[in-house]
Amino acid sequence: MEPTSQILQPEATRDRTRGLMEVTVASVVFALHNDNLGILAVRPSEHAAWTLPRYTFQSGMGLADAATLAIKQVTNIPVREFFQVGVVTSPDMASPTLEVGFLAATWITTDEVSLTDQASKTGTEARWLPISETQRLVPSAKALVENATQELRRRSRFDRIIFSLLPSEFSLSELQQAFEIVIGRNIDVRNFRKKMESMKILEESPHKPRGMAHRPPRLFSFSPSLYATLQQEDPEVRFF
Repeated sequence: MEPTSQILQPEATRDRTRGLMEVTVASVVFALHNDNLGILAVRPSEHAAWTLPRYTFQSGMGLADAATLAIKQVTNIPVREFFQVGVVTSPDMASPTLEVGFLAATWITTDEVSLTDQASKTGTEARWLPISETQRLVPSAKALVENATQELRRRSRFDRIIFSLLPSEFSLSELQQAFEIVIGRNIDVRNFRKKMESMKILEESPHKPRGMAHRPPRLFSFSPSLYATLQQEDPEVRFF
């Protein structure tokens, strides 16, 4: 029988980390990969099972710090924000372990995951795994990814996290596609553009895409300051 992992509520972390169980922090890093939503998956060797970047929690450090170190010991992809998404018991670990999951999002420019020297020397493998293939992950990682995916979809409705999946400059079509990939459904083009225009959180770029045969689309960048102003004016603001 396949072992299962129990999802605990994030607020349970504080009390449980004081016990005798070892605590690890796992980072669920999302990226748009080949027009799909992918997560950063790692394994220590070619024949090992895929899992998430992990770091053993140590006294005196913050959980988000451990989430950062979990990524940095594997790759140097930039991640700025983390959101805690759950705690699981991990029967797939060598000893009883609590695993705290953190959600992060990043923009990637290549299919390949550039490994750190440390990861390369130890034979670690890393790849972008489509969320449709989470059955390839160990049970605790699969449970955290499912929870993180739900949280990403929830946050994409009201939080700026969607812009972490995009380059600094993007077209409205690329922004709409990012939303559609994350939430898993199509969005009406006209309504989406009206919504983005009414929110006034994008700044038009003077740059134009190169190498296009037809009229290139306008490029925009996300303005954190304009978004903060909008939130002050309307705390209940939603993208859709």
